Amino acid sequence: MGNLRFPRPEKTDFPPTERKEWIFKPVSQTSGSEKKQARNLKLLKSGNILINYVYQNRDDLIVKSYLSIYKIPKLEIVEEYIFQKEEEDDDIIYYIEPVSQTQEGNIFMISDALYMFKGESISEGPNIEGEKIDDLHLNTEQGIFYYSSDVDGKNPVYKKMKSFNCHNLLEVKKGLFLYTNLACNSMFKLDLSKTTITKKIFYEHPLKHNEGVRSCCINMLSISKYYPENLYFVVNICKRGGGEDLFSAEFYCFNIENFIKGNKEPLYMINVSKSQNIYGFCEYDKKYILLDSYANGIYIIDIELKQKVAVSVPKFFYKNSYSINIYSDRKSGHGTYYQNIHKLKDGQVLIMGNVVDIREQKGKEIGLRIYFTRTVYSGNYLISLLRDTSLNTYKICEKGQEENEEEEE
Repeated sequence: MGNLRFPRPEKTDFPPTERKEWIFKPVSQTSGSEKKQARNLKLLKSGNILINYVYQNRDDLIVKSYLSIYKIPKLEIVEEYIFQKEEEDDDIIYYIEPVSQTQEGNIFMISDALYMFKGESISEGPNIEGEKIDDLHLNTEQGIFYYSSDVDGKNPVYKKMKSFNCHNLLEVKKGLFLYTNLACNSMFKLDLSKTTITKKIFYEHPLKHNEGVRSCCINMLSISKYYPENLYFVVNICKRGGGEDLFSAEFYCFNIENFIKGNKEPLYMINVSKSQNIYGFCEYDKKYILLDSYANGIYIIDIELKQKVAVSVPKFFYKNSYSINIYSDRKSGHGTYYQNIHKLKDGQVLIMGNVVDIREQKGKEIGLRIYFTRTVYSGNYLISLLRDTSLNTYKICEKGQEENEEEEE
């Protein structure tokens, strides 16, 4: 398994771990609802968390978007804002997508326009409202509703559900964001010094669809925490070929200042894989980046050498009695872009519900009901948002010490 042309990490200078055993202790949870659909989870500068969800009561044709701020770890709600906007003449309902926070600490959201709040005081409502966004820049879905009196569902009511098409939103400079569209090879700018949002391609990956490309997606935008002048992102490509899809992945590094000024030449580009897409990212330390494929293991990038140097294909142990290589039965192209690989204090990493020693290629399932595409970490706490808007908080403790640790207030 994995690309055997590259060594396993124990054959390189990839650092060893302390190999502690971790317990994920439940701290708090909230209830969800089938009428709610989770959209976003954001860790705020205050240490609180912000969630965005859509409430749909299809019996009464009511759709509302909610912003709710919770205090960690007990998940006490401290602020909430309800957004409801509908154009009844055209049967159009708007909901929030996306929501984020600026470096200055102001929360903002986008729906039919840009809305800015003062700091984290969302319950007071937005203090800035931008101009209405052109419909060309909005994503449209069809919503189907039924009046409560229509018990047999014979008279559906159709409404257009509109939202701003925005993914991988990242602030790269004060008030200046970059973002992508879903399944798109383009990148766009969002300048919050302007209240009018227009969508013009800022950067486009050179691969074109007429070259046999089924999809070319920019994913996992990140500013380096060790080299903050650098912007990282992954490009996942799927091409048609011989009756089956052909996958590949590239890793890019740009100087942020030059990039936003218009210099589109990367500092370097690495061809990560000619057979796999990348689904998870972790800046492990100053020297290494981890990129998780779906079927070939975890690729290890050496930042100093600017190349792929090893592949880790961990076996996962269950009840200390048997092990399984979870990559061996997978086929490329069927993973989830969960992005966030979390490095634990002992050097192991948390990958989609498994604690993994990258160097020793060993892992252990933690057995939690967590949606890792919507998970954030705050100190020793892991907070996960499920699709029905239920929240779960776990404290990450070393085994044997979990009973001695007091919960934070």
